[in-house]
Amino acid sequence: MTWVSVLTRLRDLGDDVTDVIKKHNSTNTKQAQLLSQKATAVRNLLDNIPKDTLSKIYDHTQQFGWDQCAFSDDSLSSKKILPNFVFRTGGTSPKWLSRGKVTPESISIMADHCINKFMSTPAPLRKKITRSGLEDAAEEAAFVMSMAWEAQALVPVSDKLVKEMWLDPYVNGDPTAVLEVQCKLADKKADLGPRDIRQLAQMSNP
Repeated sequence: MTWVSVLTRLRDLGDDVTDVIKKHNSTNTKQAQLLSQKATAVRNLLDNIPKDTLSKIYDHTQQFGWDQCAFSDDSLSSKKILPNFVFRTGGTSPKWLSRGKVTPESISIMADHCINKFMSTPAPLRKKITRSGLEDAAEEAAFVMSMAWEAQALVPVSDKLVKEMWLDPYVNGDPTAVLEVQCKLADKKADLGPRDIRQLAQMSNP
């Protein structure tokens, strides 16, 4: 995250990030160079992660330090956590393709969920999120956000109510909400709708 902070400031001053990295790599040993997964993770954070989510990840790493935080170069270098990536585990169904699309909103949910899960784990048991673990969280968050939008398209439900009854429980790691999300993703029923999810059904049928 030190690299991200420095490069963000340099870019704001008008410097070309690619040139800065090339110059650094040309004047340092291989061990000190910005290469491979670390370079990919830095570029993902700089170029693709929305600023509000980047701030959350940065604040988290500042609090715990890079070695002890939830994220890693490996997990953050995955293209599957970035906006517009589409998880296709639901086949080619237009509905499920939409539910598998990563968005700026879902990335924010993913980051909050992962950080909260990390924070709620006793310190001696905390571990970095694996690459596949972060990708799973990205798919879950994409589904959660998409189903919220589907529910609001059916009935005039306020953003506040959706947040309180659906988004926040998942973000905060409520076991019932997380299990609901994971079960629906595992089944991927073709006819699944918002009213088939208990929390959303409660909002749709007051």
